[in-house]
Amino acid sequence: MYALTEDPEGTACDHLLDNALHTATNDVPDDLSLPFDQLGPDDVGTCLHDVLTTLVEREMTTETLRACGSVVRAVFDEVVDDHASRVSDGERDGLFKFFQTEVLAAFLDSALWSRIQQAESITVEQPVDGLATVDDVEIELHGTADFVIEMPAGERHVTDVKITLSEQTAETRRRYELQVAAYAYLFEQQGRSKTVHQSVEAFGVDRATVEDSASPSTIEERLQILSES
Repeated sequence: MYALTEDPEGTACDHLLDNALHTATNDVPDDLSLPFDQLGPDDVGTCLHDVLTTLVEREMTTETLRACGSVVRAVFDEVVDDHASRVSDGERDGLFKFFQTEVLAAFLDSALWSRIQQAESITVEQPVDGLATVDDVEIELHGTADFVIEMPAGERHVTDVKITLSEQTAETRRRYELQVAAYAYLFEQQGRSKTVHQSVEAFGVDRATVEDSASPSTIEERLQILSES
């Protein structure tokens, strides 16, 4: 949604062809101790993201995750093999060290992990689909929310996780915030819970948490732009 509403003419063709729409990002710093032999920066981000969501999906305890021993390493190796089975031992060990120190440690100290511990239910990688109507024009919205967390009091938390290998640009941050806000907007329109909260959690080089940054009116304004383009 972000790229389409920022530059409708420049992105419409790629959108119709189902090509990924990207925003500009900062270069990976030279001092980042990752070799990028078999896995490039985008692949590393996707791989470590999948390791994290898989660990949550398998209901690992805090103690197991903090120990970061053979159980966590087995999940890590399984996910890496799914992405690129020929990753060398050196590259694999470097990835695991980065995951352990820069991603997992911060995740365990995050509000997201605390919320997961208190949740009534958790859905990982939940498809989010729906129709929004603006001026009699129906717009389809599709995506996948990393974590949809139902709390005992009835509120819902929708969180997207990003693995960062460089400092985020303002444009990238805004894109992520708008993405998760659109998910929350759809849930609110469907009336599935009392209150829907949205957040983006970034782990890695650029650690950040952004909560409830975009209101429903912001999404409606963006949808209005789409309906007129």
